[in-house]
Amino acid sequence: MTRGCIEQSKSIPRAKLEGFFENVLKSLTPTRRLLDLAKVMFADAWNMRAANEIANRKAWEKEVKATEAKIEKLLDQIVESQNQTVVRRLEGRINDL
Repeated sequence: MTRGCIEQSKSIPRAKLEGFFENVLKSLTPTRRLLDLAKVMFADAWNMRAANEIANRKAWEKEVKATEAKIEKLLDQIVESQNQTVVRRLEGRINDL
């Protein structure tokens, strides 16, 4: 407190302060309706995330299959090739994939 303050050397009774704090806490307690709404929102968010993960997994599986097909095609070209330079370049492309 600063000099000249009218509240200087005054105290607040403990029971009064605790009662005020208790009322503040009670006012912060969410209602049942708010808790139910939050539960629904979290469930929706969870389900959306799960659906996104399934879609991502399918996309990755599709990409893996496409890459495997490219590698298989390059391996066939290596088997058919007689030129060592071509073979090395095809092997490099396989390594890149």
